[in-house]
Formats: sequence, structure tokens, C-alpha cells
Amino acid sequence: MTSDNPALRSAAAHAKQLGETNGWSPSLVRCAMDGLTAVLEGHPPGRPVKLTEVRARIPRHASSFRVAEVLTDLELLEDDSALAIRSSPSASARGWTTERHAVT
Repeated sequence: MTSDNPALRSAAAHAKQLGETNGWSPSLVRCAMDGLTAVLEGHPPGRPVKLTEVRARIPRHASSFRVAEVLTDLELLEDDSALAIRSSPSASARGWTTERHAVT
């Protein structure tokens, strides 16, 4: 892979290595690289990528699981999914409902 982004080059090399080690198909490796490109291209080098951003930005054909696996191995993934769930309107509604039932 040719890119000016060192994190993207490193992630692509690691995806290829994981693919070889774990028996990923060539198609799965390419899809992981597509997802890594979508997430890391233009991303500040050395800064972790939020998991919610991975899920939102990768192409449909790419595996968010494989992209997250590569980023985790490189210590470039920040799992903010619990924060996103806690701040969602449905989570707030569940909390309100639980509190309301506890009072009555």
C-alpha cells in the first residue's frame, strides 16, 4: 500500500500479516484494508480512532470487526461504545423508566 500516512501503512501491513496468520481470504484482507483506509486516511497520526467512528465510516463491504482487530493490535482503537450507549436517548429513557418504577 502506498500512502503518506504512516499509521495507514502500518495498519495495512498488519492486516496482511493477520490475514496470513489467521487464514483470512484475500477478499477479506482487501475489505479490511478498505475499511482501514476509510478510517485512517486524513486521521491525525498517533491518535486513536473511536470505535463508533469505525462503525460509522467504513464501507458496507468492510468488516468493522476486522478493522477494529487491526487497530486494537496497533493500540489505535478507543472503545467509546459504552459512552455512546449511555448517552443515547433510548438509554436515557431506560434509566428514567427504571427510576420511575423504583419510586412507585
